[in-house]
Amino acid sequence: MKKIKSFVCVVLLFLIFLNSFSSFAIGEIAGNYYATDIIAYVKGAPVTSYNIGGKTVIDAEILNWHYGFDVYWYEDLRKLDITDKGSDFVSLQAAAGDTVDKQENAKPGDVIGSYYTTDIKTYLNGKEIESYNIGGRTVIVAEEMKNHGYDVIWNEEEREIKVEFTETTYSTDSDLGLVSSTESGTLKKEHFSFGMMTSVANGSFNIENMSLDVPDAKIFLTGWGNTRFVPLVKTLDAIGAEYEWNNSQKVLTVNYDKTKQLPLIEKQEPLYETMYEIDNDFLKNSESWTFPIKLVVNGEEFYNKTGLHQYRFSESRQTIDAIIYEGIVYITSNTFADFMGYACDNGVDFYTKMADDFVDALNLNMPKYTNYMFSPLSIKYALGLLLNGADGETKQEILNTLGITEIESFNKANKQLIERLSSGSGYNLDIANSIWLNTDNAHSTFKQNYLNVLKEYYMADAKEVNNKNAVSDVNNWVSEKTNNKINSLIANADFTALLTNAVYFKAQWINTFSDLATQKGIFTDIKNRKIELDFMNKISHLRYFDENGVKATVLEYQNSNYEDTFHTIDYGRQMSMVIMMGDEKIENVTEIVNKAINAPYSRLNLKLPKFEEEFSTSLIDILKNMGIKTAFTKNADLSKMLDDNVILTDAIHKTYIKVDEKGTEAAAVTGMMAGATSVIEEKPINLFFDKPFTYAIVEEKKGEIIFVGQFCIAE
Repeated sequence: MKKIKSFVCVVLLFLIFLNSFSSFAIGEIAGNYYATDIIAYVKGAPVTSYNIGGKTVIDAEILNWHYGFDVYWYEDLRKLDITDKGSDFVSLQAAAGDTVDKQENAKPGDVIGSYYTTDIKTYLNGKEIESYNIGGRTVIVAEEMKNHGYDVIWNEEEREIKVEFTETTYSTDSDLGLVSSTESGTLKKEHFSFGMMTSVANGSFNIENMSLDVPDAKIFLTGWGNTRFVPLVKTLDAIGAEYEWNNSQKVLTVNYDKTKQLPLIEKQEPLYETMYEIDNDFLKNSESWTFPIKLVVNGEEFYNKTGLHQYRFSESRQTIDAIIYEGIVYITSNTFADFMGYACDNGVDFYTKMADDFVDALNLNMPKYTNYMFSPLSIKYALGLLLNGADGETKQEILNTLGITEIESFNKANKQLIERLSSGSGYNLDIANSIWLNTDNAHSTFKQNYLNVLKEYYMADAKEVNNKNAVSDVNNWVSEKTNNKINSLIANADFTALLTNAVYFKAQWINTFSDLATQKGIFTDIKNRKIELDFMNKISHLRYFDENGVKATVLEYQNSNYEDTFHTIDYGRQMSMVIMMGDEKIENVTEIVNKAINAPYSRLNLKLPKFEEEFSTSLIDILKNMGIKTAFTKNADLSKMLDDNVILTDAIHKTYIKVDEKGTEAAAVTGMMAGATSVIEEKPINLFFDKPFTYAIVEEKKGEIIFVGQFCIAE
């Protein structure tokens, strides 16, 4: 983690003002407190600190959920009780240093104000610790934390003081084998409340409307409604996996055949019981162990995207949190979904997700020397409309290109995705599907089952047109669904059936760029031309990825879709733009997106050009290159759509995007035409996007990529 060397300057008058309103008693002036260049860290995250008489003091009250502590104030006892929860959870806000008061003007050694004695007794983990009052807040002496179960490590060269858990060797037996704390991993005894328990007879989680047969399995549900814990060993045994546990390295190596038929049984409905109903003393007396696991699946390190804490801060995202309860090791069902190649939104229901290769293959087929943007989401939905009307070899080629094995779960996943993305608040994301029949060219109508499926899973409207009104009606629909950002899709009525998807997106940045900070700058484009553009500028803590010559950051959009009830919590509908830049065109977009989303925060000096672009391309050659070939030939089988002998005659994709200080507006439309047979803080890291870069608009919860684009030519 980069150093954070500046803290907020608090003038004495402001301190007196705060003290007058504080509930904490203010005693005699004990001395002055000073600005310091020493950076204090608790559990790896910076915390506000000052210097008093050669001692480092830290803000005790900020050690709440940000750093994994319970902080309670007892007014009648004049007592501040601080108890470590025993986990290494640190909020991203703390990890980014956002909870640290920053002092922009004072230099180390400058007097900031006075600190006071206090009648408040402060306890850390049940033992009183030296404390004072600064500005109405209680501070504790960091060096004294060594007497309360912590290692306090001073690094003179780095001018850092780090407060970390004292390594205490625990060991316990489990169904995975012996688990103990070592230098490469910690095992902690801690009180872990599952909150609720689900008992599913002969089943654990559901896959494609069936239940995985895991005999005698129990699923535990936490207060986070989308997090379930499943028995690791029993579930690995159920899927026929081979595994080996390396306790010293905390590495679990798993090998299993992904093509093997899973033991699925009739879907089991979960039975929910609160722990209180099972055992009134459970929450008081339960003891569990938590420990990290590095997971290697079929020779590849598992990259954690949906572990116990989706938003925890960790130096390594290659670890997952495991829990031992009653000798059984549990991990989250979302983790199982990830490494088995499924998507999961609620912790129970797994469904087939589109392969990452699909997005990267589309990107590789885009032009290299021009600006472009495409929507894999829009193309996926258009192919979904086509897939449900296809059969035989035509159907199989579409399945292979999408990276899926069957249609039903794909349709269900697309329906859930529409519902989830469209229900977000704080941003606009509209997805629309429609199918069009040109009655002047068709000799039959859309088959009823085809209409039913598309209505149920794609909310697709079926429309009839003729040669006179086809162009105007289709283009008016496109214009309406893209908020007038794309005004046309077709130029003639030469089709029998037309399958269309439209996507419209508009959102503001969580932290907008200041208009006053926008300045002219030089962009070196892919042709090595130096063009003057308007660049937006800001210094901010952002996620930052830098690996193998590729740099990336994440700009988050406003999102007010936040629920926090007793059994449901959903932090995950975050929409973001990931911007990435390398010496060459970015080919592995999905990999960089996933790594950037999970990257730690750094203080960046960001420079990004404003831009507004339109793009249009035929998808015929692109889809052929990706494996969809038969649909364009006389051997095409679209017999589930209609009785006419038709082939795919054209495939068109158009997009629009505008990026400025306030946010982003983007749109996409895809059309598949079928017709008669024919031919067809610390020192900020400079991150200046002043040369060609790639960007992606992504929904972080599931990693769904909405748009991908390249900006390489400045006009």
